[in-house]
Amino acid sequence: MSTINLAHERFIREMILHGDRVKAYRAAYPSCSEKTAAVNACRLLARPEIKERIRNAVKLVQKKVESDLYEELKDKVLSTAHQRHLLYLIATGQQKTTKTIVRYNRPISWQQGPSIRDTLVALGLDYKLSNGWKRDVVDDDVVGEEN
Repeated sequence: MSTINLAHERFIREMILHGDRVKAYRAAYPSCSEKTAAVNACRLLARPEIKERIRNAVKLVQKKVESDLYEELKDKVLSTAHQRHLLYLIATGQQKTTKTIVRYNRPISWQQGPSIRDTLVALGLDYKLSNGWKRDVVDDDVVGEEN
């Protein structure tokens, strides 16, 4: 089994950070050309021990992110009543969002109501929630039949 040196460790860390093989190889071997980096990065990624280290690290990071996200959002999941109330606030223009831009190194913030599109989307979602996501059948859905 081949050994993993410090440059390989750096390559593995960089691959985990951003996934760009050429950029990762050039971080590990800064003096190489772009073309050399592209070829040698593929060679390193073909090595089973390096591929496995990257795969395991990415899985570990994914599990950690999923766990953290679950912990953060589990108390924030809204009931249907809360969802419908929020949609009501959007549809009636009562829900405001704060927009911020930076001009001349100074932040400028303002309150903004929902757009027409936001309002229409909120109305459509509220309608679906009120019907339990059931699709209503209308006469136009049946082509060629008369009642």
